[in-house]
Amino acid sequence: MVNAVASITFIIAIILGMEIVHVRSLRGLSKIAGAMVSFAGVTTISLYKGAAVKSLWKAPIQIHGSSGVAVAHESWVKGSLLAVASCICWSLCFILQVPLPAPTTTSKN
Repeated sequence: MVNAVASITFIIAIILGMEIVHVRSLRGLSKIAGAMVSFAGVTTISLYKGAAVKSLWKAPIQIHGSSGVAVAHESWVKGSLLAVASCICWSLCFILQVPLPAPTTTSKN
């Protein structure tokens, strides 16, 4: 999911006006296509519900369900949404670190 940070940062920078994309140029179209393909791939991999990965060692913390049996990743949607929220927070952190240009004043002589 960390691979989505670059595309999310790009999208947020466009929304905030920190990144200018010329849609009619090949460079602008390739930026947009790269961000979309990257985000689509990461989202697909994140939301894919496959078989639970078994560990060779016993987990240090066991979470038991209502029936007393250990739960095997029942809330995968919540985990996926939290992973996306984490990437958005990282992207915002990167954007907040960029220094903004100082406002210029025009003086009349």
